[in-house]
Amino acid sequence: MRRWTSVAATLCVFLTTAFPASAAPQRSSTPPVLRVYIPGSFTGCTVTSRGTSEALESILQLTRPSAFSVHPTGRFVGAGGPIASAELVSDSPQTVLYTIDPKFVWSNGESFSVDDLLDRVRLGATSHAPWADGFHRIKSATPGTNRKSLRIVFSTHYASWTNMFQGLEYRAAPRSCDIQSVAQRPSLGPYLLESLTQTRAVLAANPQFRIRSQQFRTVVIEAGLPPIATSGRPVVDYRSDFNVSDLTWMSSLPGRSGKISISQKLVAVTFSRSSSVTSAPDVRQALSLAIDRWSTINSVVGDFTQFTTPAASSLLTQGQSGYPGSVSKFPYLVADTTTTTVATPSIVGSHSFDCVSCARTVLAQHLGVAVGAVTSSNRRGVIRLGVVPGRLQLAAAQAVSRGWNALGLSTRIVPVPSEVGLSQALTQGHVDAGVTTISTSNAGRTGAMWSGPRRVGAVDFGWRNDRCNEASISAEADFNSTTSTQKWFACDREIAENFWQRPLFAVPYSLQWTNTVLGVAPSNTLAGFIDQVPQWSSLQNAG
Repeated sequence: MRRWTSVAATLCVFLTTAFPASAAPQRSSTPPVLRVYIPGSFTGCTVTSRGTSEALESILQLTRPSAFSVHPTGRFVGAGGPIASAELVSDSPQTVLYTIDPKFVWSNGESFSVDDLLDRVRLGATSHAPWADGFHRIKSATPGTNRKSLRIVFSTHYASWTNMFQGLEYRAAPRSCDIQSVAQRPSLGPYLLESLTQTRAVLAANPQFRIRSQQFRTVVIEAGLPPIATSGRPVVDYRSDFNVSDLTWMSSLPGRSGKISISQKLVAVTFSRSSSVTSAPDVRQALSLAIDRWSTINSVVGDFTQFTTPAASSLLTQGQSGYPGSVSKFPYLVADTTTTTVATPSIVGSHSFDCVSCARTVLAQHLGVAVGAVTSSNRRGVIRLGVVPGRLQLAAAQAVSRGWNALGLSTRIVPVPSEVGLSQALTQGHVDAGVTTISTSNAGRTGAMWSGPRRVGAVDFGWRNDRCNEASISAEADFNSTTSTQKWFACDREIAENFWQRPLFAVPYSLQWTNTVLGVAPSNTLAGFIDQVPQWSSLQNAG
């Protein structure tokens, strides 16, 4: 049974309760500067560029037009504004009609145009990044006679069409990609980007944006900073790399509300198909089963959340629609030195069970060597475990390493600077396994890492087979999100049964805000969190 500390219970009670400020607040006619804290850093330049960070993608939503915005639950909803509507008008052949509002003007004075959409169509046709998948299926893109609409006809069904036309850039913007150029590009969103560094973005309300009046005229978003005292200023703090000390300190600050919940980020151990060690499926099976995920969760996040459970999928995370369910400890297999019988592959080849004793049996039976010798020459195996920077990622890697060491293996933790770099190291066999952190906005987007063409410059682990490719084709042809997700699970089963990856747990997040900010809603994605900013309003303390 899991054990929980009293401080965890206290923090959970605090963080789901709103506490009034010490003085009665009243509305202010001059809202102050809003400060927002998020994880990560600002790197890259556009949503279509290689290496653009999740943090930068999220704030570009405030300055660039999109056909759909991200709801706090992570699903896409019609954004309105410059792209007034995007409507599926036919499914045979699949046809989507985009209607624009030419009254919207870029910050350089140019009107928003169908040409801005056509520029993305041309760019997508030449890219092999995941965001461009739908653009490769376009048969024709025809502007309306008044050039206020664009009719797109697809050659094959593409169920994820709502993911297209996100974060549009001005068609004539320079193609150079560096952090300094981002603020210089024309903007067309609720905010203008005034300045940007790797850790700080300053945004001002866009006076030409026609939908609503932004309550906070200036927003400062800082990335990757530790918790900071606010002295009564309006602050919203969203973070996924925190500990009990952080929460205890933040909960002591007056006039705050907060919540802890589960994000759409999956921590997993992914194996290399090119490594001489983990290219063997029996070794991947043994290493997967040797991870006690309940113990890993308790050691990594168990001090401050009681609802994180071992992951049951590599494509979705706990709490998402269609998630297959919770995970139990393996119910009946125990270590037995007198037999080499193991569970059937249909049971062991699943995300749904952990069985450390099975790992010992698998090593002994399938490799024909003693525990602690996973190489063909019977020498003690050394598992190179890649990990990106981050307290949570390192803690997870250390917990996994302890489990493998208990089998007599030796594990060497190898620092890798980024998730893309880690996926490349896995693909090239520079590490045997890696603790990866994956965004799971929907099954289709996550499934693109395991199917179709290889993704150069994006997170792609190199694993492919016919069944995953067939699942991808079938799921993307299905406009029913429920049945489409179920079709993706055919690929999820392939990942589980071949032990390409062992999903560990969904990353918890902490959201706190001062009571002078109204309208803040929990969000299991960073994009859904930042997309709320224009709707937030301000209350200030009287006197």
